[in-house]
Amino acid sequence: MSRIRARQEQNPGTYVKECITALTNYLVDDVPARVLVSLRIRKTENLKIKEVGISLRRREQLKTDVVWTVIAKEIQSNA
Repeated sequence: MSRIRARQEQNPGTYVKECITALTNYLVDDVPARVLVSLRIRKTENLKIKEVGISLRRREQLKTDVVWTVIAKEIQSNA
């Protein structure tokens, strides 16, 4: 129960970054290091809005900071 309370009191930006880290790690966990991967994110409610993407790169180069930077730029541009 204290873990849930700690998450609720946490800075929202930190919480989102932790979620992105966990998701990124989950997606590429079983992928060999030299395989090329990319990531595309889109809204499911409005398919007319363009996708946000991270271009092809080796799996070991897909770091959480790269994903976070792309998402942060998109959030700021829609502010």
